[in-house]
Amino acid sequence: MDELLQRALERQKALRVELEILDKFIRSYVETKERSAERVTNADLFDSIAPPSRRASRAKRAALIAAMMEDAERLILEAGRPLTRSALLKALTGLGHEIEGSDKSKVLGTNLWRSKRFHNLKGSGYWPRNKPIPPEFSDLPQRSSMLLDPND
Repeated sequence: MDELLQRALERQKALRVELEILDKFIRSYVETKERSAERVTNADLFDSIAPPSRRASRAKRAALIAAMMEDAERLILEAGRPLTRSALLKALTGLGHEIEGSDKSKVLGTNLWRSKRFHNLKGSGYWPRNKPIPPEFSDLPQRSSMLLDPND
């Protein structure tokens, strides 16, 4: 598939997730306002406007990270070899992913580790756990997330 089209489809998917979260917030807010309409006066209007709940913020952040992990796996498989954090960081930010924090590489590494989706092949980078490791990298020591269930 054309890379530009692929990027557009991925961005569309991320926007749909964000829109769904925003729609849920708006519905919840409208329902709350309708239930308390009798008690609201003009002076209360500005006091009643609250930021999205923590749960909505967490859900949005989780959706954005999940989309980023999907893109990371796709980028690695397209490269046909493990990719380092710095290579993934450059490619993911190029796709429009925003990584918060002063040490973006470290934040990305933490997200890759927490996702439980990748092995870290010592000296070469990350490779998806659910895909066979290319033969030229199969001798490298593998480090997986310590969060993995030993029965996995």
